[in-house]
Amino acid sequence: MSNVGLLDDGLDLMNSGEAVDYTIDTRPPWERVVPEEGLYLGLDVSAESTGISIIENGSRFSANIIVDSDNCKGVHKEVLMRRALKSDLRELIKGKDFDAILIEDVYIGENAQTVRLLYALNTAIDEMLLDEECSCREFLRVSNKTWKSWLSKVDTEGIAKGYNDKEQIQIYMDILGITEEGEGFQDRLDAGGMLFGYFLTGKSLFESGKLLKKKKVSIKDVELRFDIDTAYLFYGSDIDISECNVEYVDLRRISRTRVLSMLSEDPSKVYITSKPVLPGNLRQYFDMDYTSEGGYVAFWVKRSKLKKYIGG
Repeated sequence: MSNVGLLDDGLDLMNSGEAVDYTIDTRPPWERVVPEEGLYLGLDVSAESTGISIIENGSRFSANIIVDSDNCKGVHKEVLMRRALKSDLRELIKGKDFDAILIEDVYIGENAQTVRLLYALNTAIDEMLLDEECSCREFLRVSNKTWKSWLSKVDTEGIAKGYNDKEQIQIYMDILGITEEGEGFQDRLDAGGMLFGYFLTGKSLFESGKLLKKKKVSIKDVELRFDIDTAYLFYGSDIDISECNVEYVDLRRISRTRVLSMLSEDPSKVYITSKPVLPGNLRQYFDMDYTSEGGYVAFWVKRSKLKKYIGG
């Protein structure tokens, strides 16, 4: 058996008279990821600063919008800040027809005022779309865990393993050849990271319809804690609560069915009851000390099992 190669084929490239293309793609990695044509918008909205990333026909633009909260005070603060955000967004996107718009879903905490503000700001883009100030073919509101799992595909050597969420995003984007500095740099990285995660993984999931199909969470993949004091709910757990998407829920009663339904709807969240509840049939599935007065319940998908449900 002979080896098949240039010499065996009798080709003399130096004297064949045929041009040989030795061109090496010297573009930064991110340019090889983005589509050559199309208009895409990524938004990372927060109370302090909104990160913006726009990809247009292979070119990249990033910016921050910082709403002056001093000019938005009083009982209508949330509406005033929403209007201010829309006014600044309008300068960048009015009249544009996007192929896709991605926005990070609201990160819910315990403070009601903060929750109202975040919902007001997060849905500003929805109102602009409905009012036909801009348009898009695909609109995706995704949790931070979801788009970060998409983006992590760029780290084929596991360089970011062991770092916190923010540091991991910085590493992933650095692998793509993108760095940001100065005030609001993390918001810009997050907005851009959403888009690059979409190009790497999310777009194909959306087009295949997989993003619309939610996997039902299995009870064996759930971590649940029960205690009369919320201070002890996460002691020795597998999560850093300060980096989680927490939602406080007002439930009169809790059950296995309710837990699985809520986690299947959004596996990235950590749910905590805002008031003490009785554990009901959960005692059959989890080791917990029973108290007739009830207690607080926290439940989430085990971090080691999360990728099964947020996909990518």
